[in-house]
Amino acid sequence: MDSEKNFGFLYCVYNKQDKKYYIGMKQYKRGGKKTRARKLKNGKTVRKTNEKYGSPSNWKDYMTSSTELQGDVVTKGKKVFAFVCIKEYKTKGGLVYAEANLQHKLDVMISVDKKGEKLYYNKAVAAIRFVPKEYYNL
Repeated sequence: MDSEKNFGFLYCVYNKQDKKYYIGMKQYKRGGKKTRARKLKNGKTVRKTNEKYGSPSNWKDYMTSSTELQGDVVTKGKKVFAFVCIKEYKTKGGLVYAEANLQHKLDVMISVDKKGEKLYYNKAVAAIRFVPKEYYNL
């Protein structure tokens, strides 16, 4: 993995015991804006450089943003999970698009196994954090 040439990576976490997946992305460096604006009482705006901008993220130790998955890692142990880098991306736009695109293609919000249990830990695709009514009884 090349954190100097790439912006971030798309990854999959696989729960080998429960046969459940999580699709996510991680940036190599902290994002945000280079400068932050702050309004003073007199109405003037002061710009301050964001000291965290561009500093390395915790990508080497990062597991997931999913609280459900984090809980399972704690209770079941890290050995039950496979952490796989799917692909690296050079731009933020490419990374964000790839995550949403793969999550849509895999139907992470509505896919279920033979028992009717959710196949993915994912609770959202991009800004969509609910299952549309049309998909309740699939």
